[in-house]
This record gives sequence, C-alpha cells and structure tokens, in this order.
Amino acid sequence: VEVKNINSFKNVFHALNYEIVRQKTLFERNLPIARETRHFDENTKSTISLRKKESAMDYRYMPEPDLPIITIEKSKVKELKKQMPELPKEKRKRLKKQYKISLQTSTILSLDKKACNEFEKACEKLNGNEIKKLGDLTATIVKKQLNYRDLQLSDSKINANILIELVKASKNENLSQKNLEKALIALLDNNYLSLQEALEQESLMGKTGESELQEVIKNVLKENEKAIKDYKHGEKKALNFLVGQCLKKLKGKADAIELEKLLKKKI
Repeated sequence: VEVKNINSFKNVFHALNYEIVRQKTLFERNLPIARETRHFDENTKSTISLRKKESAMDYRYMPEPDLPIITIEKSKVKELKKQMPELPKEKRKRLKKQYKISLQTSTILSLDKKACNEFEKACEKLNGNEIKKLGDLTATIVKKQLNYRDLQLSDSKINANILIELVKASKNENLSQKNLEKALIALLDNNYLSLQEALEQESLMGKTGESELQEVIKNVLKENEKAIKDYKHGEKKALNFLVGQCLKKLKGKADAIELEKLLKKKI
C-alpha cells in the first residue's frame, strides 16, 4: 500500500495509525488487503483509495545507476544500534518498569519526547504513590483535554511544574476531581501561568460540607422519584442521573464517587 499527499511528520503519524487499524481490521475479517495507492485526507486523518496496483511492474520500479548496492557488515549494524537514542518501544518498556505506571500511560509518553522529558522531571520531585497518580492523571484528564484540542502534550503549556501541581492539587480534600479538570481546562484555554492561579481565578477551590450534601441529596431524591424506582429495578443509569443532578445543584463542588455512595445509602 502506498499513501500519498502527506505533508508533515505529524500527518505521517496519523496516516500510519489509520492504516494500522484499517489493515488489521481487514486481516481479522479474512479480507484481502489490496495493492493500491491511497490518498491521505488531512481533515479526517484517514486514507482514501485512489487506484489499484496489480504488481510491482505497475509502479515502474527501475535501478538507480547513481545509487550502487551497499553491503553493511553485521558488526557495523550493532555498533550503530549502540549509538542510537532510546526508541519508543524500549522507552515504553522502561517507563512502565521504572515508574510502575500503566501500559497506556507509558505508550502515550513514549510517543512524545518532550512530554516524556517533562514527566520524568516531575517524577524526580514525587514519591511512588504520587508518580502513580501522575500516570493516572496523564492518561485520563490530561490526555482527554489535549485530544479535544488536537494537541500533543509537547505542543501545550503543560510542563513538569504543572504536572507536579496537578498531583498535589489532586490530594486536596477540598477540591473535587471535576473541578481539578475544570482548572486544567482554564489553564489550557486562558493566560494563566500555573494551575494554582487557574484554581483561584476560576473560584474552583472549596468542597461542599456534609450537611449541605445531605440537604441537596434529600431534595434531589424528592424531585426524582421515577429515577429512584428505575434504579431499584436495576437501571444503573438512573443512579448516574441522580449524581449528575446533585453535582448540578452543587456547581461541581463535590466528589461524584462520594455522592454515589451517599445516594446508595439513602435509596
């Protein structure tokens, strides 16, 4: 398969990713992978068939007289390998083993050199549990918000200091996970220089007290009797709906998991 109209290294990455998924799907369905030339569409990050090729002759291959055949000794290959920088596959394995992070997180980091460097800088100032938390945050809210903006971590303003701030903030009992993500969104979309500044300027600090939580839960249950009945009949989505209603009234200043536990007790 030949892919044309690729104008940047980033689009080489997108084209290869698309082709890997496309060809793997065809293989798993026992369908033939056609010899063809495909066009890369920059807008959809996908490839489109242009024309079929039946054999190598269709490509008009011919020897290049100015490029002689070169034979490289195996010893030379080994020597050159030792001089090469750490490749993504090796980096992925090392990160997973060294920092005890998930395969998903190590894969994300291994494909972005600058992101990996910032992650490792942050790890130098964090302990084991904090590094694991950083890995989780990187693979969830950080990746999610960067994907929304079609950014790599290295293209954003997120650096080692902000990653450390994320971890420290996540340990604050007065900050919900939802508001932590809101602070990250504000940081990415505005001129804030730090996560702490985003938290303060957006008034995201502060968690609802127990008495207010109970009062909100009481009102939500009173207003949504049908959802209670649905949940009791095995409809799990009904509980998610009730959690959402509570968070709406609390303006995000509560933890969804904690709300879920309290709602289950009341129902």
